[in-house]
Amino acid sequence: MRYKMNKSYANAAAIFTAVFFLVSCKTLSKKDDPNFLGDFSPKTIAKVTAGTVKRTKNEIRPAEFTFVFSPRSNIMMVHHKFMGDNIWISLTEQNRKTIIDGMNRYIEDYKNKNIKSANDKKKAYYGKTPIELSWGILGAGRSGKAMLRCEFQLITNNRPYFILGNAATVNSENVNCPAMRMAFSPAQCADVIEILNQENLRKFVAELQKEFDKYGLEEESDFKSSIENSAKESGEEDTVNYDS
Repeated sequence: MRYKMNKSYANAAAIFTAVFFLVSCKTLSKKDDPNFLGDFSPKTIAKVTAGTVKRTKNEIRPAEFTFVFSPRSNIMMVHHKFMGDNIWISLTEQNRKTIIDGMNRYIEDYKNKNIKSANDKKKAYYGKTPIELSWGILGAGRSGKAMLRCEFQLITNNRPYFILGNAATVNSENVNCPAMRMAFSPAQCADVIEILNQENLRKFVAELQKEFDKYGLEEESDFKSSIENSAKESGEEDTVNYDS
């Protein structure tokens, strides 16, 4: 894998703030809720170094995207910094399906050399999905909603990058949310698809549950029996005779 796996909290304060604004109402979900995958706190599961780009400039800048998954609400929170703001994007399972579908189509077009310059920056070329996000300089102090678009943009040397972008949308406080353009190469898209894949997330939670359920200690007789039963006795065919 090209992305970094890390099950510890990347930034406890930032994550706590993000959880409060994005999923506070969902962390009390009951176990009969289909979005309740396990009674575990949000976990940082991966980081991807990709890029951000302005719509008016074909210049990409590196950015680190941290993926934090909340098993209690089935929400993936994605953090990155943009123009001084800490931005947290909240992705539901449906949001993730839309992004995965868009990235897969982009990868197929890239493999088949079917990306046309006429469609450069065409809004929602690979789909769109409504999201919730929060942002702020010292944490996620403001929140709002936006339409996340999946498209592509020709950047350095006319190389097509997959873009997750949104327009600045006014929230309930009459404040515009940040207009983002996150840029991913075909290889980076492949990593993100694996991170967002629902089956992989279920396996991740299952491993957490398995770790939590561990209880008994291995009895001394058990491990001795295992070794004794698997041991082989030397036979004549195993003997080496170096005498002439």
